[in-house]
Amino acid sequence: MSQATGPLVDGTKVCARCGSSDVTRIRMALRDGRPAVFVSCKACEQTNWFALGGDGTPLDRSEVLGP
Repeated sequence: MSQATGPLVDGTKVCARCGSSDVTRIRMALRDGRPAVFVSCKACEQTNWFALGGDGTPLDRSEVLGP
């Protein structure tokens, strides 16, 4: 499942670990309300979250999941 609506967020075109373009992207809101994109790689199972309007750097898991 991949949500293809809207432009790609920086850092979500390919997997940050292996470079595969076979990734699932899901737009969501973080706990603090910020919009983000969850990316899961089908090839290596890497997962990351990226802030909409961010610089393409994956968010730290503690920002997303909390303490």
